[in-house]
Amino acid sequence: MFTLIKRTIWIKGKTLLIYCLIAVLFIWMFCAFYPSVQEESEELKELFTHYPEGLFKAVGLEIDKIGNIFGSMESFMATEHYSIMWPLLIIVLVISLGSNFISGEIEKSTMEFLLSQPISRFQIFAGKYISGVILVIIFTIISVFSIIPFAVLYDFDISLKSNLYIGIIGFLFGLSIFSISMMFSCIVSRKGIASMLTTGLVILMYAANVASAFNESAEWLQYLSLFHYYDYNSALIDAVIGGLNVIVFMGTIIISTIVSGVIFLKRDLVK
Repeated sequence: MFTLIKRTIWIKGKTLLIYCLIAVLFIWMFCAFYPSVQEESEELKELFTHYPEGLFKAVGLEIDKIGNIFGSMESFMATEHYSIMWPLLIIVLVISLGSNFISGEIEKSTMEFLLSQPISRFQIFAGKYISGVILVIIFTIISVFSIIPFAVLYDFDISLKSNLYIGIIGFLFGLSIFSISMMFSCIVSRKGIASMLTTGLVILMYAANVASAFNESAEWLQYLSLFHYYDYNSALIDAVIGGLNVIVFMGTIIISTIVSGVIFLKRDLVK
């Protein structure tokens, strides 16, 4: 199984490197941009107050906290990076990984080779899943904590505790979607269909979260969306992670993984 894990991580290493590089470049851009933003903070605060309140709710920002957006690097990064760009990067990464790990192997007819090796189906599934977990951990660490050298370079303060918390909640968010992607990958035999199913579900969850922000009667929809529990503002600005958020993510991960494993062990995996 360990050989399979090393092989999988090695094969996906280039993909991971590209995503990590993109994430680091975005952090570099925001860090370089932040000092000039602080100088224009009053004008920008005034501009933001004229935006519709629902727009801020849609990205998880409370209207009464708008004045604090430029008060610290954490609040600035929460608004500019962790609201849209960072989750988009990890979503695309984990969907790509999950859909390739099982259905991709079936589509390329390499699953038959894996099944012929002296390892059980359970070990194959566990090896693939553990590989995904390791890749998500590596991406999270690099994409979050690369801010530290840039903070030194551009001479501004950051909270290590806050960045640790955004790393934890971001990792759980990414691993939840990876687990869902693995589940669809075990159900279908084409990676394109697995990617499409996962992407469609993610879009529906995002739409539900946005709809709940703009329509009070649809407020209950937010509880059906993983984006609601990806509370980057509380993690990064307040250094707090809600217990319910962790429970929902862990529940999603555990249920999706169990379903994936059962299907993988029982279905015909050879084209």
